[in-house]
Amino acid sequence: MAHRPRTSRHALRRPTRCACLLGILATGACHDDTPSLEQDWVDRLETRSAELTRDWQRWLRRDVDAYQVPEREMAKTFERIAHVLEAIPDPRIHFVDVGCAQGDYLRWYVQPMLQKPLFSVGIDPIDWPERAPYDRFVAKAVTNRDEGQYDFYLYGDGDLACSSLARMVADHVTHDPTQADQKFYHPAAIETAQGKTEVEAVHLATIIEDAGLADAVVHFLKIDIQGTDFAALLSAKQHLCNVFFVQLETICTDAPGGRTLYEDQTVFAAERPVLEELGFRLFNVAAFPAGPEADVTFVNTALLTASYPPAAAATTPSATPGTR
Repeated sequence: MAHRPRTSRHALRRPTRCACLLGILATGACHDDTPSLEQDWVDRLETRSAELTRDWQRWLRRDVDAYQVPEREMAKTFERIAHVLEAIPDPRIHFVDVGCAQGDYLRWYVQPMLQKPLFSVGIDPIDWPERAPYDRFVAKAVTNRDEGQYDFYLYGDGDLACSSLARMVADHVTHDPTQADQKFYHPAAIETAQGKTEVEAVHLATIIEDAGLADAVVHFLKIDIQGTDFAALLSAKQHLCNVFFVQLETICTDAPGGRTLYEDQTVFAAERPVLEELGFRLFNVAAFPAGPEADVTFVNTALLTASYPPAAAATTPSATPGTR
């Protein structure tokens, strides 16, 4: 799975959004003798909320096919997601993190940007040191094959950042930027093999059910597990219709060729039509600073329309699931 402290491979940026000020206001950090400063913060928050609503309205009208906020600015994308999750009537947010590693996404984005009560599930066959405190941690891999024991291949340059249930194709990796249009470019020796171990792998549907979320909405599903992300998503099976937002790592190239990193790895061009048939619409493509990878975020249009007021008000035919 994406078993990396992400600081080692794709450094996540800590959020700096205005909405984080809500936490300050909630703690009473503003003193009584500074009402003008507190009001200024409230005004800024209201302005930012209006801006975020307009962002969603642009997307709903299809003024943009999808946003292109890069991976290094991930906080901006999650700010837009958090805006919707705070606006819907659900009283508690469910976050499922497949390939959670040390939990940077939970620690840096989900917890600071959401004010509602949160139930979090972290999933990773490696129990990383100093992992963020998920409400439930599952020390297993996720597969769309039969549940059972599988070889887990350990890769990485000084850590296990690229470990996976899938074998890496080392010949596909290049450290020469002039070959980036032909192979998987990365400046570090990510293809370094460090052996393998055996892990238990289960379906995502099993984890969702065991966590008590079988009949609940999974508001945000993040998958980052090195080459098998899409298969893991499909293993949610009948629960996919209850996933509101999903973010997974993929290869943004039209031709699998030599730019995929793992055996049998699917690419974005093949994954997007399947997700659209399932009722999801692309919201953001977050390209990585090096190589052909990106984190892509999709929205369940049926859930969005049913619970987010600006989406419910959008009555154009283009707002229906599966259209482009």
